Amino acid sequence: MVNTLGYIVQHLIVLLDPTQLLDGLQDVYRREDFSQARYAALVTGSSATADIEGVLIRGVRGVRSLTLVWAAPGENR
Repeated sequence: MVNTLGYIVQHLIVLLDPTQLLDGLQDVYRREDFSQARYAALVTGSSATADIEGVLIRGVRGVRSLTLVWAAPGENR
């Protein structure tokens, strides 16, 4: 259910600990705890589609807005 929320909501708020940020996706795969994770969600933004007549529809699915909230470093959750 938790990973589904990242795809069905229109506006997503994410609580981030700045000490947990990494430089790139390749660094995520190197983390020891990543291999133990039950799921991962990579959210890139809303998608778009066009029909055969070339009518473009933006924002078909995916998050429409993302708000980042910085948590205190090391804060227990």
